[in-house]
Amino acid sequence: MKAIKRDINYMVQKMDADKKAAVVLIPFINTNKRQTIPIRESLTWFSAKMETELLDFDETMSAWETEIALGILDDLDEQVIALRSKLLMAMRSLQPQIQNAVIHQCVEVANLAHMIASNHHPKFSHYRNGRETA
Repeated sequence: MKAIKRDINYMVQKMDADKKAAVVLIPFINTNKRQTIPIRESLTWFSAKMETELLDFDETMSAWETEIALGILDDLDEQVIALRSKLLMAMRSLQPQIQNAVIHQCVEVANLAHMIASNHHPKFSHYRNGRETA
């Protein structure tokens, strides 16, 4: 029980340390209003990894924006299973390549979820290959 409390305290401390980050304007859906929110340092790092992967994907694949969400969801299911497998391996090993494999798999999962979400956002659903078409 002490180990669990120690782990929880560590994670809370990590989250508090992570909050020192940039502040960005986020538009509200369907309005011209904007909200200023802080972006965590780890989120900035992770979103950069996501964008790098998406840029590679854009060069090699057709526009994911035109894919059916259920097809993307099937891919997401497979990637979550792969993430679980890699995470279990990483729990047994501290080797950098295994840790990097977990990070890469998290990026894959996040990008697929992003694809589904952006296809259902009223503003971003009009984008194709990074350019506005409507």
